[in-house]
Amino acid sequence: MKGMRNTVAMPFAGVPASDTIGSRLKQLREHANLSRKQFADKTGLDEHQVYRFETQGQLATKDQFLSCDAVARLFCVQPVWLYAGSMAPKKLWPDWWRP
Repeated sequence: MKGMRNTVAMPFAGVPASDTIGSRLKQLREHANLSRKQFADKTGLDEHQVYRFETQGQLATKDQFLSCDAVARLFCVQPVWLYAGSMAPKKLWPDWWRP
């Protein structure tokens, strides 16, 4: 994963532009009724990092990808859904989520 930059910011062809890892992180945070600061405190991420994830979908380092795995476990969602969204099998989508 060395040298990875902005690799998840753009959705795949045929996938809505709103279906990004950043939008799913934001939807997950909002579903949990948390502010960015509360989400950052709960996950151990930096508030600015949460903002960048949500608005730019930037996951540039291996540690940031591992952080997303931890977020998925903490909020009981499938990591593959968090990464792939509507490209993931529907059985892995959270019950509350629709693209």
